[in-house]
Amino acid sequence: MHSTFEIVLLALVLTVVFPVAVISLATGSKPPESSSIRKSYMAIGIVNLRFPFSVEEDRIIKCYHLEPALRFVSDLGLLAICVVIATQLAIHFGLVASDLGETIKIWFGIPSFVLFAIYFSMLARAQQRLRETDRV
Repeated sequence: MHSTFEIVLLALVLTVVFPVAVISLATGSKPPESSSIRKSYMAIGIVNLRFPFSVEEDRIIKCYHLEPALRFVSDLGLLAICVVIATQLAIHFGLVASDLGETIKIWFGIPSFVLFAIYFSMLARAQQRLRETDRV
């Protein structure tokens, strides 16, 4: 049984993260039209900027440029976590039987862990590539 705080927190995460993950997955994580992070999205390579980046740009942004599938994998991982959270809420409110809910949580919990392991390995590989290009 979840406390009231946990239920509110899970519902808040689900209502904020799920639409963002779905929209990001559907649109290919396109940059926002007017935002303070527009320059960061431009540096990722969505808008045609060339690869030696300037010094002030963030290393993570360069990693997204080096590993194009990084965003897709992170979006899928977030979507899998949202399914697990939705299942927890459905179990709590009695919409899903607890044995079925636990099965769903296992079926989506393992892929979310694997996706985030892939994400961090891709991020580490991109960081290694960045170090190699910085040495040259």
